Amino acid sequence: MSSILYILNISKDPRFTAAANLMTEIMTVSRLNYKPDLIKMKNVCPLPAIPSTFNTSFEEVCILRSESIWKEKSRDKSINIFWSGGIDSTAALVGLIKTQPSKHAIRVYCNLNSILENNYFYKLILKNENTYLYNSSLINTPEKMTMITGELGDQVFGSDLLFRISSLLGFDNLFSPYMDVIPKLFASKCGAEQSDYLYQRYEPIVAECPFKISTAFDFVWWWNFTQKWQCVKYRKHSLVNPNINPIHFFESDDFQLWSLFNHEKKIGTKIETYKMPAKEFIYSFDKNNTYMEKKKKYGSPFGNKRHFYALLEDGTKINTWSDCNYLIEQNKLI
Repeated sequence: MSSILYILNISKDPRFTAAANLMTEIMTVSRLNYKPDLIKMKNVCPLPAIPSTFNTSFEEVCILRSESIWKEKSRDKSINIFWSGGIDSTAALVGLIKTQPSKHAIRVYCNLNSILENNYFYKLILKNENTYLYNSSLINTPEKMTMITGELGDQVFGSDLLFRISSLLGFDNLFSPYMDVIPKLFASKCGAEQSDYLYQRYEPIVAECPFKISTAFDFVWWWNFTQKWQCVKYRKHSLVNPNINPIHFFESDDFQLWSLFNHEKKIGTKIETYKMPAKEFIYSFDKNNTYMEKKKKYGSPFGNKRHFYALLEDGTKINTWSDCNYLIEQNKLI
């Protein structure tokens, strides 16, 4: 990562402390002509060339990407994938299952939290031919391995910031003018003085969007899509076993073009309809109405050292895979 993303200079402006309070949101590398980056890094992830039309559906893009991964990344007739149970990684896994060549294996690396987040799909994996489960919390491989991830799904669809706006100001404010909402969002984290500085620094990015940025949702998506793509792409490298090479399912020009040409499909009328195209793609395989209609996006954990435990609402503790499977058999996990 350091050989590609190198720091050229760091601002000595005291207002740079605002970035420390918003680091996960502010660590940006602009893919636009306008460069508001607080830390200057080389851009190695340019935006794709934008054609006059793009008519490929989300499902078609998923299938094309999956076929490409099987063709280019499978080793010894197998594919490895990190599965969190969340929407992005589940969509990636569905794509790989739907395009799985005969006698090729899918190795699903997950943990207890994955099972708790999407227990229904976990049961389907157990039944799927040539699909095998491994504990991602215990990865310790001396050999190089490629691992598919669901990263960059947020950059295609939007941003975690929409949940912060929704909880802070109300869901309807996602569709209010961005100039009324974004300063309040920044102020909630770093105070009014710093938020004004950050807003003035980043607001000009709206000029380069191929369509008009009007709402708070428009803004946080465009910010995530153009300013955070590169850091999100490479951050996984520093959070997993050094022998693992992460390949992100949503890293393709087609996904980016789908995002640019289908902005209105990313979020609907309530928080549960965020990422609905991905949930519909998952439904085409698992037929799980509850997941499609009610599943909310959660941030998935990183690394390979966490989350082999759980504490249920009734006080039941889960510490092992055996504990989890026992509760599934007793129908205590829904």
